[in-house]
Amino acid sequence: MAPVMARSDSISWWQSLRGFLSSQPLAFRFSMAAVALVVVLGGVWLIVQTVQLQTQLERLQAEQRDWQQRAQDLQRQLAQQQAHRDELAQQLERERAERERLEQDLAAQSPSRPGIVSFLLFPLSRFRSEAEEIECSDQRPTGAA
Repeated sequence: MAPVMARSDSISWWQSLRGFLSSQPLAFRFSMAAVALVVVLGGVWLIVQTVQLQTQLERLQAEQRDWQQRAQDLQRQLAQQQAHRDELAQQLERERAERERLEQDLAAQSPSRPGIVSFLLFPLSRFRSEAEEIECSDQRPTGAA
């Protein structure tokens, strides 16, 4: 029995597979060859699909980074515009307060007297001849100074 064991150790798996297939009918051998071909083609197809999916994943990740960068840029721009808006609102409020203060100062310095103005204008427009006399009496002689 020792010589038999020595012989089985020297046979490779490839040789034992070949011996097994050669003892089988021709239809079985063709079907095993077809199965092997399908397995090899399926493996190649899986490798191609994996490479395509990896490429697509990398492209999508790059797009996602671009969108994130764009979103950050838009958020930064929005913050700048909001700060500018707030600054303009503060400036507008200061201008309004200044205008109100100036209007109050103007009102305090020269109060409006529409009654006096209309009283003064009314006689001048109605009695023109008297107005001319008043104007003449207000004039000074040219020699007196």
